Amino acid sequence: MVEEDEEKLYISSTFNPMCLLIQEDDVLRWLSTGLPNDNGCIGSATILAENLGRRRWPLIIDPDGFGMYWIKNAYVNDVGYPICVMVDDSNADRIIRRGIVEGLTIIIDLGTETRIDEKFFTILALEEHMADSGSKKSVANVMYGGESLEYDDGFKLVFVTQSKLSSDESCSQ
Repeated sequence: MVEEDEEKLYISSTFNPMCLLIQEDDVLRWLSTGLPNDNGCIGSATILAENLGRRRWPLIIDPDGFGMYWIKNAYVNDVGYPICVMVDDSNADRIIRRGIVEGLTIIIDLGTETRIDEKFFTILALEEHMADSGSKKSVANVMYGGESLEYDDGFKLVFVTQSKLSSDESCSQ
């Protein structure tokens, strides 16, 4: 009879898996821009950063407005502050087009709604259709509102709702 040695994985009680996903410098920068210093907020910021880096545009559930406040401070770039626009604003499409072309961070405020309008579906599908070609720009154009726009890799899109999701709702809606 052959005995097999079981391999055991030992994890220190001080091990923090967040260290694998994010650098301490990033956390310090986030804290300096107003992120509360607790594991829940740091975990949420890590998930946000990972998704934005992969062109996955998140829906932030933010009933108190703290998340939107932090995103406005944390995602300032050389182009400027993120632009916040209500989803039903008559200028929303123009602002989103500008964000795509100029590489801006756009925050779409859904108010208390939790559904993302189908007009955003082509933008939501970007991650699936972009291959990292090694060049500065991984994609030349993107369709939005029936218009082909030159895509800037600095573009980021965040959806924010002030609603608390009920048990029968999910982000997949």
